[in-house]
Amino acid sequence: GYASLQAFYGQLLTLTGDLPNAKAMLDQSLERLVKFPDEGETYFSALSLSAQVDDKMNQAASAESKFKKLVALLEQNQLTNLPEYNEAKARLAEMALAKGQTAESEKMLAGAAV
Repeated sequence: GYASLQAFYGQLLTLTGDLPNAKAMLDQSLERLVKFPDEGETYFSALSLSAQVDDKMNQAASAESKFKKLVALLEQNQLTNLPEYNEAKARLAEMALAKGQTAESEKMLAGAAV
């Protein structure tokens, strides 16, 4: 549906380097996709990309929140084999390490195949 198209357009904007508009499009798609359980895979992809865009735009708190949400949702749905899972855990570990939270960093890396 429309929310999937928004997510796809957000991906295209990300590839062209238009991060502010990509962020807006991805965030709009996430608001809609969450209402459609059948769109889970698209939601996980859009959430992962949205977190990465936030990260690149130096919006660390938003990125961290989205990465944590993604990890929790993937664990909840037993989808820890997806590459997005390991990527999110690795980035969360880097973020924790940057804040001097070594124990939290090690916890994030535990169970992730990085």
